[in-house]
Amino acid sequence: MSKNTKSHKQNSYMSALESTMGALSPMAILLQMKGCAPYCGGAYEQIFHATKDTLVWTTAKRLAINANTYADRELRRSKLTEYVWTEFYGGVFIENFLETYDGEHKKLLLRHAEDEVRHGNAFAVYGNKPAPERDGAPECAPSRETYAAYAKWVNGDFDAFIAILHVLELRTALILAHWFQLLESFPDDEHDAIRDMLTRIARDEVFHLTYTIQILHERLHDPKVAQVLKEAFLLSEATVREILTAAQKRKEAGLLV
Repeated sequence: MSKNTKSHKQNSYMSALESTMGALSPMAILLQMKGCAPYCGGAYEQIFHATKDTLVWTTAKRLAINANTYADRELRRSKLTEYVWTEFYGGVFIENFLETYDGEHKKLLLRHAEDEVRHGNAFAVYGNKPAPERDGAPECAPSRETYAAYAKWVNGDFDAFIAILHVLELRTALILAHWFQLLESFPDDEHDAIRDMLTRIARDEVFHLTYTIQILHERLHDPKVAQVLKEAFLLSEATVREILTAAQKRKEAGLLV
């Protein structure tokens, strides 16, 4: 065991995601997080179980993908560098929503947006890349276009926004939990740099996951919110075209203005 691994086990600032070591599925992770566990039963649990088998990231296939990525040093660095844009445009997605939202959760969302942009910068430093900017390098296009499609699906609807935001945060938390397990089990000379970066990011992700599930819990008594959360799960790994099609269907059903 490396000195760094020992220090992380002793570190009182270790993220809650690292303390879920061994929990490798989304629901298992939620149940081990004290800020989330009370809110993942009832309608939330029913929606999760109704959608999880249609997705890849909720199954063991995601663990296999992450393990394959981690095992290949070049693929690992490429994937972590790709997260520059995933995180950065996640922040842009929130910033754009806040242009027309002035509700009670604005401060939480502002902090969340700042966190995501900072995470994008952290991955850029790791990958020795320039700090991300809107419409930056060509490789930003997939993340930019995906979040632009989600914005059309949301179209200013807070329930849709918080639903897709939560589901994407849950997927991120799962991936981080897998990375922590792989780092713990198969450390190498990149262990320290990757672990320190992901620990800092994971502390924020725990906050994001916690506040979004708590907001959803307050609103899931409404069947319309339950339906939009179900759709958010189903769209969480959809193509841009599929997301835009879902947005058009919402519009035709009168759910979008």
